[in-house]
Amino acid sequence: MVSGVRGLPVMLVVSSGDRSIQLGTVPPDQIFTFADDYHVVFISKAGTPFCDTSIVDEINPLKNMEDYQPSEEYIQKCGMEWEIAASKKVIAKLGKQVSNSENKIIALGISEGGQLVPRLAHECSHITHLVGLVTTGLNQFYQLWIIRVQQEISTIIQKPSS
Repeated sequence: MVSGVRGLPVMLVVSSGDRSIQLGTVPPDQIFTFADDYHVVFISKAGTPFCDTSIVDEINPLKNMEDYQPSEEYIQKCGMEWEIAASKKVIAKLGKQVSNSENKIIALGISEGGQLVPRLAHECSHITHLVGLVTTGLNQFYQLWIIRVQQEISTIIQKPSS
């Protein structure tokens, strides 16, 4: 399972005072419906923890997710090339460690991962089944460009007029 939402962890715990909520970018309850029949492996993005905690002044799920800052490693490595290479390594290692009597490997990608798994399946002959759950909008492949444009806009806005 290749997950991705802008460098967010699979589970983000947001805390404010004595309150906290869990914001999941992958619906784990649905995964449990087939976890008894399959080995389920999450492959996250570079420098992105599986679970993280964010301490905030106010719990506001959309704002809290928007305010979460991806790691520098994520910013440097994010993109299809790194994620394909990392996923192939995980699949190869699991192939040696986990019994798979039916020789079936299902690549399931959600959101940005849904856009990545078709290429992963093309490059990794071990994958026998493919599921891509894709959302629309700009994704990780435009992330560095988006950051650069935001920086340029910020510079223009902050520049004093002559």
